[in-house]
Amino acid sequence: MKTLDMLINNISVNWDAALGERTGNVGLGAIIRNHQGEVLAARSLTRVGLLEPAAAEALGALMAIQLARDMGYLSIILEGDAKVVIEAVLSNEPDWSRRGHLIDDIRTALTSFTQWKMAYVQRDANKAAHRLARMATAQSMDKVWTFDFPECIRELCFSGAKCSEHV
Repeated sequence: MKTLDMLINNISVNWDAALGERTGNVGLGAIIRNHQGEVLAARSLTRVGLLEPAAAEALGALMAIQLARDMGYLSIILEGDAKVVIEAVLSNEPDWSRRGHLIDDIRTALTSFTQWKMAYVQRDANKAAHRLARMATAQSMDKVWTFDFPECIRELCFSGAKCSEHV
């Protein structure tokens, strides 16, 4: 019963990062869904300056966690396609890489939840978050949507299809 309760009460939070080749911007995207796959919120954020891909993904995970926390969720399943970031967070070992401070920040931010799980998903299952991140590379933005979601994710999330294949 505990596993069923966790699934029903959890919020899925997908995140991704994209590097803008032309702009030099880092785009971050996050999408929050309930246990039925319904979109509750989305966020797109731009950061100026190039980061290594793993650091950009770690920053995206941190942004997604902060969005879920700011919206008052207590139990989340965090899903992303950055295996190196997920493994670093779950290892509980010190991370001495350039992204180590971000891994520490993620671990600290996760303590604000009563329950959390972090899981790797294939890139194909992370399309909506990726589209939000890609959109952010072309624009300077920090935008949160709780309705009237951006066009780039509407077809994925509101046409009967799921934003993620992993619900």
